[in-house]
Amino acid sequence: MGLMLTLVLAAPAWADSLLSPPPPSARAYGMGGAFVAVVDDASALYWNPAALGLKRFQLYGSLVGQNLNQLSDLRELAEALDDQDFERLEELAEKRIQIPVSALAAVSLGPVALGYGVQGTGGAWIDADDTEAIAEYKLLTPIQAGIGFPVVSLPPLGELRLGATASYVSGTYAKWT
Repeated sequence: MGLMLTLVLAAPAWADSLLSPPPPSARAYGMGGAFVAVVDDASALYWNPAALGLKRFQLYGSLVGQNLNQLSDLRELAEALDDQDFERLEELAEKRIQIPVSALAAVSLGPVALGYGVQGTGGAWIDADDTEAIAEYKLLTPIQAGIGFPVVSLPPLGELRLGATASYVSGTYAKWT
C-alpha cells in the first residue's frame, strides 16, 4: 500500500519537473513571487488557474530562447564535422552547446482557457576521449485546458476563486553519435 501511494504521488511530481513554466512578463519580474496571486492573463493556465475568467476574452503568446548566441557554434560544429577539420573539432570539444527554447500560446474565453506549449532543447558536443560528436534533441509538448470560477464573494477581501488545469504532455527524444 505504501509503495502504491508513493508511486501515485511521485509520478505527477516527476512529470511536473520535466516542464519549465511559461516565461513571466516584465510585470511578473517586478512583482516577484506575488505575481502568482494576481496573474490576469491567459498564462494563468500555468501559474494560477483560479485567475482564469477574470477577463472575458484574451489571446496570449510568448516565445523565449536561451543561449541563442550558440547557434553559430552549432553551425561551426556541423561544418567542422562535414569537413573533418580535426583542429577545429578539438577547439569546439571544449564547448557544450545547449539551446533551450520554449513557447506558449493560450486563449481565454471567459472562465475557460486552452493552451498549447512547446519546450525543446537542442544540443551538441564532442566527446574528446572517443573523438565522436554527439547531438541531442528533446521536445516536450504540453497541451493544457483550464477553468477558473468564483466560489464566494468576500467584500472586504475580494473574491475566493477556484481553478483547475488538466495537462496532456507528449515528448520526443533523439540522440545522434
